[in-house]
Amino acid sequence: MKLFVTGGTGVIGKEVLKQLQHGDEEIFVLCRSKEKAERLFNQLGVGESGRIDFLIGDLQKERLGLDAAAYEKALTTDVIIHAGGTMDITLAAELARKTFRDGAVHLADLARTIHQTRGLRQFVHVVGYMSPFGDENVDREADVFSMDSFLQGEGAYERMKFLADLYIRQQAQTHGYPLAVMNPSTVIGARPTGETEQVGGLGILVDAMNRGLMPVIPGGANHWLPLVTNDDVARAVVRVVRQAQPTSGTYTLLGDKATSHSMPQLLALMARQMRIPVPKLAIPLGWMQKAMGWGLARMTGIPKESMAFITEREFPNESAKQLLAVNGGENERLFLVDDVLPFAIADLDYRLTNQPGAGLEQFERRRLANLSAFYKKGTGQPWVLLHGLFSHAEALLPLATQLHEKTGNPVWLIDLPGFGRSPSLDTETGSESVETIVNALHESLAALPDQGPIRLVGHSWGAYLAGNVAPRLGAKLDQLILLQPAFEAPHDRLLKWASATPKLLRLMLRRLRPSAWAKRMIDAGAFSSASEHVPIYAKQVADSLRSRRIAYANAHAMQLLFHRASPLAPDDLLGSRATIVWGLHDKAYTLPAEYAGLAAIMVPYDHQFPLAHPEETAALLHDHVYGFGGCSENVQSHPVRLNGGKTTVNSLSWQQEDFDHLG
Repeated sequence: MKLFVTGGTGVIGKEVLKQLQHGDEEIFVLCRSKEKAERLFNQLGVGESGRIDFLIGDLQKERLGLDAAAYEKALTTDVIIHAGGTMDITLAAELARKTFRDGAVHLADLARTIHQTRGLRQFVHVVGYMSPFGDENVDREADVFSMDSFLQGEGAYERMKFLADLYIRQQAQTHGYPLAVMNPSTVIGARPTGETEQVGGLGILVDAMNRGLMPVIPGGANHWLPLVTNDDVARAVVRVVRQAQPTSGTYTLLGDKATSHSMPQLLALMARQMRIPVPKLAIPLGWMQKAMGWGLARMTGIPKESMAFITEREFPNESAKQLLAVNGGENERLFLVDDVLPFAIADLDYRLTNQPGAGLEQFERRRLANLSAFYKKGTGQPWVLLHGLFSHAEALLPLATQLHEKTGNPVWLIDLPGFGRSPSLDTETGSESVETIVNALHESLAALPDQGPIRLVGHSWGAYLAGNVAPRLGAKLDQLILLQPAFEAPHDRLLKWASATPKLLRLMLRRLRPSAWAKRMIDAGAFSSASEHVPIYAKQVADSLRSRRIAYANAHAMQLLFHRASPLAPDDLLGSRATIVWGLHDKAYTLPAEYAGLAAIMVPYDHQFPLAHPEETAALLHDHVYGFGGCSENVQSHPVRLNGGKTTVNSLSWQQEDFDHLG
């Protein structure tokens, strides 16, 4: 078959093409930029099959904006999959009309021409679960161009999407080609990672809760916000396309109301993830909608249109279940999102407060048990990197990239619980102990694919956790390398006082501006005053801490570090073949005397040297593991002499025996 796809670079269309990659269909993708589309699908590993042809055009234009050659290709299509159109519920009326209604007209013209000349096998249209149109109520005589009173009071986005639904249904019935209408509910990211690029759906609610603008429950226990993962939607589309006999039908893609979260349950889960008080007071939905219309929407930035997706209705989904039916009695679990929802919430929260790290497109998004991770393929034994406080996995991307370039080994970056894109651990008390965090990390490392014993590298707080988990790993651990490990609390009386109450510390952290962060980090020896990374990192930290979830994760980790964390046992570290890499310019931390028996490498850097000096750190790690042929002259590797808890370095010449303790 030949498929013509609109919206191929969107949240649903992209997943459809991923699921079509193992097949023999020839696929035409309508796009505005061939270069961007090719780059995107090459990153996804989809564009290398040679089965995808990108046609430059525009849904809003006559003949879809295609030139003559591209339009001739489009006319050879067997199946049209229409998933195009931006997900923006605040879309202006004129743009909504051009995108949805006019786009439907142009696609229907293509479908009619194909069907009249060679026969169109099927038209697949992705609409939405609130559409009032179905298989039995299509008025062929209705003029969608004069239905000015249709859904008066609703936003232009919904009105024009549903008029496009009606028009395509009319055209399919008039000209006689099979039409499958897919009606997904609010879409979140695919299993298992929950990666949700579309921030205009559930992201509106996540953003409102993070900003403290959702202290009440819209509706009540009988209301719900139906959710569906984009991979479930894509599976339904692919299943329809690959049916032996194409049929017409409407498929509502969502779970059963009885087994889905009610609004109180959904907001309670979100509040636990965001580490904020759970809303208790329910407000009638009608009152909320009126308040939005009276100016609350403008004051809060929450679109009035977003209330339309919260409903008391139940929706028929039997046809969708039958379409996706599987053996083994699993049909009752179709469309459930419980397993992925915490990841989607964390991902949205991160996206709404942070900019993506440089080089992120080179890494695959993965899930390891209950933690989020990034992965870069390679050969040999894998590196696993754990970040420190006021950081996340993406902050170590430059180091990971350099490690991969120098070694060719697989590299994993893991977000600790509540940091970056990893969900908070859903504990009964609402906070984690060191033990629960280490347990989650152990489960995550146990879920790594078998690529050989790992080289576990932790920085600061991540080094402390790595040291705790290392004795549990057994033969799965090859080497443990601790970069500036937080063996004891930093020398900061203010933080020690504030960290006794994480909620107070979170408030303090969220109020610090980038300039204040820069000053504190220089004063503490996290960076040198001359480092070009200071303003960049300070901005990243300030942005990240706009998330209440991430701010609490940092504040709680500092409480553990200052008040609850037990010292790492030197014998356990020796048994794990641990090596310390210590920056001598760190003013906030010291290397306690009880760790004198461990192998150590001294570097003339500050606490955040893995971030400020990724190339040098990668070279050091490479040389430590593979030999010292190219070790930087700035790096000294000697046995450590410790006096009164203060670190000094023996002034030894560069002799081979000086490195024997490193193996």
